[in-house]
Amino acid sequence: MKHAQKTTATLLLASLFVGEASFAAEYGTRVVKEHETLSGIAFSDLEGSIYHKKNGNLRKLMALNPWIKDGDEIKPGQVLVMPRNYTQAKATKSPAREVASVKESVEEAVSAAAEAAGEKSSAPAAQECRAPASETPEDGFTPLSHLGFSLGTEYFRIDGTDKATRGTATILSRMSPAVRAFWRLDWSEEWSSILAFRFRSDRVSASDNGNKRIEEADGKSWGFSASVERRWGKNGRTRANLGRQEYLFARAPTAQTITLDRVGTTFAGLEHEQTLVRVKSASAGIGAAANALLPSDGPGYKIETGWNGRGFAFVQHERESFSIRGDLFLEKQTQNSSLAEQKTTTTGMALGLIWKLQ
Repeated sequence: MKHAQKTTATLLLASLFVGEASFAAEYGTRVVKEHETLSGIAFSDLEGSIYHKKNGNLRKLMALNPWIKDGDEIKPGQVLVMPRNYTQAKATKSPAREVASVKESVEEAVSAAAEAAGEKSSAPAAQECRAPASETPEDGFTPLSHLGFSLGTEYFRIDGTDKATRGTATILSRMSPAVRAFWRLDWSEEWSSILAFRFRSDRVSASDNGNKRIEEADGKSWGFSASVERRWGKNGRTRANLGRQEYLFARAPTAQTITLDRVGTTFAGLEHEQTLVRVKSASAGIGAAANALLPSDGPGYKIETGWNGRGFAFVQHERESFSIRGDLFLEKQTQNSSLAEQKTTTTGMALGLIWKLQ
């Protein structure tokens, strides 16, 4: 490294005092080849006496290359600064091209000297020359987000029993369109955070076996949830959910009518999904969820604590930047009000897209 520094310093000083063009006009460079000696180069490439005490070519070479000491052997690949009467420097080159050649040769010399010094240096010194670390975390994981959207249809049935009269009623729906959307952030290899939204257009049959008229039949219900998910390798995932959703509750204001109320209810629960089959980019599996439904207030009555459970099956086709997923599910729910005992059964299907966002 010292040799390279001295050569570089010599070139810089010459450039500062006489300029690049004049330096190229006065000096050249030469790369040492295999089996060459300094005296041999002085004899073959320079004009004039070799061993003259004051003006000998060997003395000139050592003066231009102060890193060479008496008795030192030059090595192949080293770059020598040469006088103007250097044979190869007499080729017809423009001053600008000679300057570029000098610079290139010096850079090669510095690089070679740095490599030689690096081989002899200790491990801590080698670490100082490392390239800057990348922005990828130490565990090699880069956070990844996903945006999902699905469209499906649902069918539900409500079976209610009036607590006062013990009269029963069954409410059937038509196929009701439902939309779901979610955003998931994978912030480690195993953990994710999820925000999900749900919207359904409730379409209810106009009568209960022809005996009672249903009021406030059609309408819209919504829901949202926040979740934390733990992945178990590629085939399993468990999710803790907390959210709020509108559920349908029936009441009978008169003997001939039934009114449906949409009451927002807070829920909390667990969900597990397991992939059973995986063939190339396609997979299929099943899952189950259970939620506790917390008490809430209906219009003029109380909603009691309840629960719901859901089982589902899915198929999924994964691509590099997106996935296609289809679901079938069946859900059972029991939640009473202060007026009636109620059980709800919901079944449906959905087809959706999941995009990977970098």
